Amino acid sequence: MKKDILRRIATVALALLFVASSGIFLKQVMDKQQAQRTYEAALAAAMSEGEPVPVAQEPQAPSLPTMPVFSLPEDGAFLAAVDLASLRETNADVLGWIHVPGSVISYPLMRSHDNEEYLHHTWDGTPNVAGSIFLEQHNAPDFTDFNTIIYGHAMNDGSMFAELHKYQWQDVPEKYPYVYVATDGAVLRYAIFACYEANISSDTYRLTFADDAARERAVEQYHSQSSITMPLTVNAESHILTLSTCTGNQKDVRLVVQAVLDGILPR
Repeated sequence: MKKDILRRIATVALALLFVASSGIFLKQVMDKQQAQRTYEAALAAAMSEGEPVPVAQEPQAPSLPTMPVFSLPEDGAFLAAVDLASLRETNADVLGWIHVPGSVISYPLMRSHDNEEYLHHTWDGTPNVAGSIFLEQHNAPDFTDFNTIIYGHAMNDGSMFAELHKYQWQDVPEKYPYVYVATDGAVLRYAIFACYEANISSDTYRLTFADDAARERAVEQYHSQSSITMPLTVNAESHILTLSTCTGNQKDVRLVVQAVLDGILPR
């Protein structure tokens, strides 16, 4: 009799566990689907049909050095006319738009007062496990820092920053060598030069350096850890973009893709 009671209790407990696990899984699936719809809506809102693409001219960006102008790739042509003001009607934290050709990475770029909010909220403020792509809270919003860091989750469905992992193989950055960031006044082009795993306490995540020598040592460290080699000049005067995402392995280790500013297209 006692064994029957224990067996029934165990059966009920397993059933409850199954229901709870199923509920968690279902919520994750629904969150991912909701996030996809949310970001598709963001792209639709940011597109301005019928607006001419600005004619390339020497950039007038007082905070950044003079850089060569460039032509946008076909899948990034929309960046010339992306309507950030329309997105800010929904959320004033929209800073720009980040786009990586050859990948699904094409999202509003957010900036908040902390590094927590957009880990758990989509660009329109909806709570969601996918989160957003967002700027490090202590970085200058005009991208004038030596090292500007942008964070994003690596979702299991391949969304957000998951595709950064493929840049560990040399052929990918050779085929798709650029990261683009559209701001209010320009499209910034960054050329990819490194990809590796880094501890969050390493110099990869350092924002301030004592002098040019310290910055040069940091650049040497970036190159020494990289699984790829690109023929680019990166030095103490450069403006580096560090894209950071989780590895799924160690708690304090991230995968990073680093790129150097090499062009500015006014818009």
